[in-house]
Amino acid sequence: MSTTATYTFTVNGNRILEARFAINITIAFARNSVAYTSDGAQVAVNQPRFEQGKFGKAIMIEEGTTNLLPANKANCEIAPDLTAYAIAAVDTSRKLVGSGSLKVQWGGWGWYAYAQYNIALTNGNTYTVSGRVYAEESKYLSLSAQENASPWHMFSTLSLIPAKQWTRLSVTFTLPSDWTQPSRI
Repeated sequence: MSTTATYTFTVNGNRILEARFAINITIAFARNSVAYTSDGAQVAVNQPRFEQGKFGKAIMIEEGTTNLLPANKANCEIAPDLTAYAIAAVDTSRKLVGSGSLKVQWGGWGWYAYAQYNIALTNGNTYTVSGRVYAEESKYLSLSAQENASPWHMFSTLSLIPAKQWTRLSVTFTLPSDWTQPSRI
């Protein structure tokens, strides 16, 4: 993009100084994966995301984060581990992005139902685990990272999810040096 600006200044009321500036600006954007806008629309590789901003459209600046779950897990193409109390299926009728969402239901027995993926994290590093959830009825849901062995340390968030809308859950934590791997997300 190139632009030229001309500025005219009056000096001491009788001299005119004119300055012209030619400015060349090159903007490059790169992202090696698809991304999604906040309403779930897919944005192609190497294309910026635009969202409604305070004064119209605004470009979203990338955070420089890395997805630790491969796309086939994040998009529910590979089933997670489940508790014995859970019933799970891919629901293609309700999705935020991709071809479906993972529907996890309490089976009517036991205390709780959950789905998890086991993933290797690095002790001492800081992570943010986030995801979007949908509930038919308002209820409390939790997103967590937990050790796979005693003493079962856990980082989690418990939130009241409103009915019939996608809600983002997020928890940020730093793994202690004695954390047992792999981690449950």
